[in-house]
Amino acid sequence: MHSPSDGNESISRDCSIIVPFYNEEDNVVEVLNEILSCCPHAEIIAVDDGSQDQTWERIKTVSRIKAFGFASNQGQSAAVFEGLKQATMPICILMDGDGQNDPADIPEMLNQLNTSRADVICGFRANRKDTWSRR
Repeated sequence: MHSPSDGNESISRDCSIIVPFYNEEDNVVEVLNEILSCCPHAEIIAVDDGSQDQTWERIKTVSRIKAFGFASNQGQSAAVFEGLKQATMPICILMDGDGQNDPADIPEMLNQLNTSRADVICGFRANRKDTWSRR
């Protein structure tokens, strides 16, 4: 597991990491714990998008997570929007809950945001594990 450098620690205190989940019971605890490991000072917001498995129950087992959930599936955009509405920090980071985004990239992205004049920093999945039609 990675941890942010001292220079990024103060920045990570100013960020909310929003992670929508839908039927990710096998990944949710690992994803959230990895985010906590990489960004221990960030506000982490998990939104369950009406999962039909044990995702919601597993989100609630991870400490230091702000958990929100929908009674039925509303779609990823609605889950992200809910997370953004609940965020209290000036910097928001969006991740997918499927484990394909590496939270270890967050400190460097925060560093880039801090040292550039950019308003937005965007990462992408170089080696997606989705089907061709989803890529």
